[in-house]
Amino acid sequence: EACELYKSSIEDMITKIPDRAYKVIYTTAVLEHLHIDSEWVFGEMVRITADYLVTIEDELSVSCRTFPRNYSEVFEELGMVQMKAINCANIDGLTGSYVARIFRHKNGSNPNV
Repeated sequence: EACELYKSSIEDMITKIPDRAYKVIYTTAVLEHLHIDSEWVFGEMVRITADYLVTIEDELSVSCRTFPRNYSEVFEELGMVQMKAINCANIDGLTGSYVARIFRHKNGSNPNV
């Protein structure tokens, strides 16, 4: 299948993407850098997700470049259902502050989800 790549900030691009455009959205170590003024992007991610959203993010560290969040709370409030959460402490290159989460869209396009 074809792959689409965007060279833009998420804030500038995500509103141009059609509803439920992607069956799976995957992000790793990106959302933790999203400023609190741009948290509206999370709702847009749910809007463009047809079935699954996978996050691997640092949910605890605080710095001038990171904003800790519990992504289960973030995405479940927006209509996703968390299927699995895994602490990444035993994964090379990650620390215990990273959590991998798999969400399913409550109204997914696949009725067997």
